[in-house]
Amino acid sequence: MVGEANEQEKAKLRSQLIAQRLEQLGREEKSLAIQRRFLHLGCFRRSRTVALYWSFRGEVDTELIFEAGWKRKKELLLPVIQTQEGLLTFRKVRYREELIPGRYGIMVPPCEADRVVPLESIDLMVVPGVGFDLTGVRLGYGGGYYDRTLTRLLYRTKKLALAFDVQMVNSLPLNSTDVKVDMVITESRVVVFSDDKDKLIEGTATQRLPGDPGGEANWK
Repeated sequence: MVGEANEQEKAKLRSQLIAQRLEQLGREEKSLAIQRRFLHLGCFRRSRTVALYWSFRGEVDTELIFEAGWKRKKELLLPVIQTQEGLLTFRKVRYREELIPGRYGIMVPPCEADRVVPLESIDLMVVPGVGFDLTGVRLGYGGGYYDRTLTRLLYRTKKLALAFDVQMVNSLPLNSTDVKVDMVITESRVVVFSDDKDKLIEGTATQRLPGDPGGEANWK
């Protein structure tokens, strides 16, 4: 019964948070600020292989991150749903124009065997979500694809989320299958839950971030 109650609560929260995300003002400017903040992170600068997402239904955009990653010669990946296994695989993205609509209309790379990158090769994973709380709990879309995949990541692979302030809540219902993220980046703050805080941010706490609303990162 507790599990059923949790799922009902999650469904209600999911609807509310998606509506708030879509209805907020200044979404494009906020999205740019979040991406710029992300690009200053030490964990991104050091990473060779980065799993991202292509924005969907008003999520924080990632195009600026893709452009910066390609310029820095990073290996950038996008998720593809494997329905039979209920998991995600990650394929290399070489340029934007090659993307094609996948499941739910989300853009994915072409289906070519040489594009698939094993999970153990991923240094940094940027995880999408509907909402996040102040302990790192993530509310997804209900399919469980990310949670099942995240349990298979190596410990060294850091899990970050990009979110708008309207997606942050004090607490979310937590099931045994839910996987927390190590950090959430919004337009006004960066909240770190991992013990590796210094390695994740590495000297960016006082660095001015052009285009951010507050100018400097607010580290929590």
